[in-house]
Amino acid sequence: PEHADAYVELLNETIVPAIAEREIAGHRTTEIWRERGDVGDEVQFVTLMTFDHWDAVRDFAGGDGVGSVVPPAARSLLSRFDEYSTHFDFIASHETPDVDQQHRRRPGHATTKTRAGTDRQGDQSEDYR
Repeated sequence: PEHADAYVELLNETIVPAIAEREIAGHRTTEIWRERGDVGDEVQFVTLMTFDHWDAVRDFAGGDGVGSVVPPAARSLLSRFDEYSTHFDFIASHETPDVDQQHRRRPGHATTKTRAGTDRQGDQSEDYR
């Protein structure tokens, strides 16, 4: 967990703002999730990005859109990360009635998920290289 707070700061202060500055048509949200409580010597993070369509995913990630986008500064703080993002098609949302209309997800949105972890030593885990 030694690098966890630095990773959060890097995401919030540098990486996500840089993504927003790219003004990718169809990019809707970037959510950062941190695992509750530390599990052993690691803290897990999940980054969820929502796009209107798959072309926007490809515009963001480049190429075929399946490779994870993990900048060198983030890699230096992570012990492991998914080399490839997992992609999902949004089907439905069941929010409570008081959720603001603009924050509701719509069927057809594309979402990508990338898992990453930080450990005390900052060493790369073999299974996530």
